[in-house]
Amino acid sequence: MKHKCVGLVLGLTAGLAIVVSSAFAEAPKKPELLSFKPSNLQWEKTKADFVAPNINTCGGCHNKQYREWQGSMHAMAFQDPIYLGELNLAIQKVGKGITKQCEGCHTAAAFVKGETENLDFNNLSPLALAGVSCDVCHSIKRHTHWETPSHEPENGSYVLSPGRENADGSVTLTKYGPIKPYENCGGGFHECVESPLFTSAELCAGCHHVFHYEEHTPFEHTYAEWKGSMYAVNDIQCQDCHMVDIDTFKRSADSFTKPKRSEYHHYFNGANFLMYFLGELKAKKEGDLQLAENLRHKYKMAVERLQSAAEIDVEPIYNDKGELYKILVRVHNRRAGHNLPTSLTNIRQMWLEVLITDQDGKEILKSGYLDEKGALDKNTYIFNSDGMGYDMSFQVDPWEVVSYSRHDTIPPKGHRDVYYTTICSHEEREIKVHAKLRFRQASQYVAEKLLSHLPDGVDLNDWYGLTEIPAVPVVDMVEQNLTFSTKGTTTDCQVQKKGDCEDELYHKLGGAKAVDKAIDLMYKKVLADDRLNRFFKDINITRQRRMMNSFLAFAFNGPDNYKWKGLKKAHNHLVQKGLSGYHFDLFVGHMKSALKEIGVEDELINEVCKVAMSKKKEVLGRD
Repeated sequence: MKHKCVGLVLGLTAGLAIVVSSAFAEAPKKPELLSFKPSNLQWEKTKADFVAPNINTCGGCHNKQYREWQGSMHAMAFQDPIYLGELNLAIQKVGKGITKQCEGCHTAAAFVKGETENLDFNNLSPLALAGVSCDVCHSIKRHTHWETPSHEPENGSYVLSPGRENADGSVTLTKYGPIKPYENCGGGFHECVESPLFTSAELCAGCHHVFHYEEHTPFEHTYAEWKGSMYAVNDIQCQDCHMVDIDTFKRSADSFTKPKRSEYHHYFNGANFLMYFLGELKAKKEGDLQLAENLRHKYKMAVERLQSAAEIDVEPIYNDKGELYKILVRVHNRRAGHNLPTSLTNIRQMWLEVLITDQDGKEILKSGYLDEKGALDKNTYIFNSDGMGYDMSFQVDPWEVVSYSRHDTIPPKGHRDVYYTTICSHEEREIKVHAKLRFRQASQYVAEKLLSHLPDGVDLNDWYGLTEIPAVPVVDMVEQNLTFSTKGTTTDCQVQKKGDCEDELYHKLGGAKAVDKAIDLMYKKVLADDRLNRFFKDINITRQRRMMNSFLAFAFNGPDNYKWKGLKKAHNHLVQKGLSGYHFDLFVGHMKSALKEIGVEDELINEVCKVAMSKKKEVLGRD
């Protein structure tokens, strides 16, 4: 029998599925509904099986869509070595059970069949290696977002149903999609079911809204970021940006115009240019030049997406004397329908590289540069998040992060302002400002940590021909190079953040670098003082330094990252131990001495002490 093959385009709200297929005289057998906690994935298990995609199955009738899917992040979801290193590390730290949360999205069909019970890539099936394959998405019968512990999309909240077992024991395969079934839809291989879910961001939400496996607190927020954006308001769904080419993506983002049906593709293209780069190496090593070219195309798309997503403005800030004392770098999220960056924001790095020089080329300020080991300098402004564990300590690994102490990502159509303090001579001169926004998937340290924990059967040399862990590639997103005069018209206060029109004490001290140095020196003095050190016994001094830094920035009108419970409550346990005004004065005295030693002028030191003493009553719990 010759089958008519017609390509199904995976389009872009959950609703009732409309089934058009042959009628059956008897009701089909009721499937067994299986669950896989901590994943929220469910499977209607029958004799109907999942099909591994290849040129003779899915690709036989849907060659265009199959070629687009090949080399996509969906196709490589269970082959990403960074992910696999994290997954294997989780097994070593917590146990195999935790991987259910991850595998339920990264290779759902093989996972529900139990094929990933042993994480050995020497023995995995083609279905497992296919990751988010055709049969995964097109077997989604409905979502269960409201039924999750958090009552929102979470950790694979879908029901998979690849088909049904009929009363006579025969099997009918089912494929869900956005298109109304037509005559001979499925070509005799499967029946077609129209589902409005496939035109909605809800289709993506279950795997792009990741929560902690026990506490159900959000770890990846991509869906929520979109849900609260102007993209959602204007009915621009995930598919309208990630299942189209670059020009259509730009149009969707710029004018909120939905693509035509013919403009959708199975690219699933995003910011993970690193996987396309590695995938191309793997394809070339295996001699598949067609796939290598496919991956090169997707790599270029990912880089162009990043470079199209953001813009930066650079402006001089002049004080009331007309002197240049700050440079404002404003970073805009122009085209990402979620925050920039998104997903693993405590691992991904988007940062500003800034260099300010005078007209003679002398360096005034330098920030955001990589050293020879691939590490960023400590003064770098990074748009990311800081994960927090149960004890409120800094954490990176997903199984440890139960909350966040800081989020500094840029919302859709929003911006972030970063100020750089400059100290210029009083005479009028020119300065040159270089500002560049850069992005990489992870720091060199994190990449090396994860790539050194790969599971059995995953070898960088065997897969990619790499004999050592390479430097993590960086994409330069956008750049500005401008020249300003050190003299100008006083800047209007309304364009600045609160406090920036004043001669902020925090920045007059020298900003974060100087404050860090002063804090380190101050605590050395405090811990050596027998009158004070008993109050710091059994305290995590690294965390204490970080909290003090945040407090001083807050107290002195610097960056407001101090989100604590109030000075009175925070120090109550110390007051119970005998902390008094005498001890507070000793502490301030050590602060004064530390500032003196790093070269701060007496006038500024007195100003700092005045601010610190203004908090004395609150620290001691006195009205």
